[in-house]
Amino acid sequence: MNSLSNQDRLEQREVFDRAMVMYEERDSIRQGLWKEYSAAKQLEQARIKIDRCFNAIKLGRPQDVLEEVPDIINYAAFAERLVREGVGNESGDREVGG
Repeated sequence: MNSLSNQDRLEQREVFDRAMVMYEERDSIRQGLWKEYSAAKQLEQARIKIDRCFNAIKLGRPQDVLEEVPDIINYAAFAERLVREGVGNESGDREVGG
Protein backbone atom coordinates (compact mmCIF):
# COMPACT_ATOMS: atom_id res chain seq x y z
CA MET A 1 0.00 0.00 0.00
CA ASN A 2 1.35 3.40 -1.00
CA SER A 3 1.11 6.01 1.74
CA LEU A 4 2.05 9.01 -0.40
CA SER A 5 -0.74 11.46 -0.97
CA ASN A 6 -1.24 13.11 -4.33
CA GLN A 7 -0.24 16.40 -2.71
CA ASP A 8 3.04 14.89 -1.48
CA ARG A 9 3.76 13.56 -4.96
CA LEU A 10 3.00 16.93 -6.53
CA GLU A 11 5.18 18.87 -4.09
CA GLN A 12 8.07 16.41 -4.49
CA ARG A 13 7.80 16.60 -8.28
CA GLU A 14 7.90 20.41 -8.11
CA VAL A 15 11.22 20.26 -6.24
CA PHE A 16 12.70 17.84 -8.80
CA ASP A 17 11.32 19.89 -11.69
CA ARG A 18 13.02 23.02 -10.33
CA ALA A 19 16.31 21.13 -10.21
CA MET A 20 15.82 19.93 -13.79
CA VAL A 21 15.11 23.43 -15.05
CA MET A 22 18.29 24.67 -13.37
CA TYR A 23 20.28 21.79 -14.87
CA GLU A 24 18.97 22.51 -18.37
CA GLU A 25 19.68 26.25 -18.09
CA ARG A 26 23.21 25.74 -16.83
CA ASP A 27 24.03 22.88 -19.18
CA SER A 28 23.11 25.02 -22.17
CA ILE A 29 26.06 27.21 -21.15
CA ARG A 30 28.43 24.65 -19.63
CA GLN A 31 27.85 21.89 -22.16
CA GLY A 32 28.20 18.90 -19.82
CA LEU A 33 31.24 20.22 -17.96
CA TRP A 34 30.20 18.17 -14.92
CA LYS A 35 31.18 15.00 -16.80
CA GLU A 36 34.84 15.97 -16.49
CA TYR A 37 34.75 15.34 -12.72
CA SER A 38 34.40 12.18 -10.68
CA ALA A 39 31.46 11.16 -8.55
CA ALA A 40 33.54 12.01 -5.49
CA LYS A 41 34.02 15.57 -6.76
CA GLN A 42 30.27 15.87 -7.39
CA LEU A 43 29.59 14.81 -3.82
CA GLU A 44 32.17 17.29 -2.52
CA GLN A 45 30.28 20.06 -4.30
CA ALA A 46 26.99 18.80 -2.83
CA ARG A 47 28.63 18.89 0.63
CA ILE A 48 29.66 22.51 0.10
CA LYS A 49 26.07 23.37 -0.86
CA ILE A 50 24.74 21.49 2.18
CA ASP A 51 27.15 23.39 4.43
CA ARG A 52 25.81 26.63 2.95
CA CYS A 53 22.27 25.49 3.81
CA PHE A 54 23.21 24.81 7.43
CA ASN A 55 24.91 28.20 7.62
CA ALA A 56 21.88 29.95 6.13
CA ILE A 57 19.64 28.36 8.74
CA LYS A 58 22.04 29.31 11.56
CA LEU A 59 22.03 32.89 10.27
CA GLY A 60 18.23 32.95 10.25
CA ARG A 61 18.03 32.97 6.47
CA PRO A 62 16.22 29.71 5.66
CA GLN A 63 15.00 31.15 2.35
CA ASP A 64 18.61 30.93 1.11
CA VAL A 65 18.28 27.14 1.27
CA LEU A 66 15.94 27.35 -1.71
CA GLU A 67 18.82 28.62 -3.86
CA GLU A 68 21.10 25.71 -2.95
CA VAL A 69 18.75 22.71 -2.97
CA PRO A 70 18.42 22.35 -6.76
CA ASP A 71 22.22 22.22 -7.00
CA ILE A 72 22.39 19.59 -4.27
CA ILE A 73 19.87 17.46 -6.14
CA ASN A 74 21.77 17.84 -9.40
CA TYR A 75 25.18 17.09 -7.87
CA ALA A 76 23.71 13.94 -6.30
CA ALA A 77 22.22 12.92 -9.65
CA PHE A 78 25.55 13.51 -11.39
CA ALA A 79 27.29 11.35 -8.80
CA GLU A 80 24.79 8.53 -9.30
CA ARG A 81 25.13 8.69 -13.06
CA LEU A 82 28.92 8.59 -12.82
CA VAL A 83 28.88 5.66 -10.40
CA ARG A 84 26.56 3.79 -12.77
CA GLU A 85 29.09 4.51 -15.56
CA GLY A 86 31.89 3.17 -13.36
CA VAL A 87 33.47 6.59 -12.81
CA GLY A 88 32.73 6.87 -9.12
CA ASN A 89 35.57 5.14 -7.39
CA GLU A 90 38.37 7.62 -7.90
CA SER A 91 38.64 10.86 -5.99
CA GLY A 92 40.22 12.98 -8.72
CA ASP A 93 39.03 14.58 -11.91
CA ARG A 94 38.29 12.72 -15.09
CA GLU A 95 40.39 13.22 -18.18
CA VAL A 96 38.96 15.90 -20.43
CA GLY A 97 37.21 14.18 -23.29
CA GLY A 98 37.34 10.91 -21.36
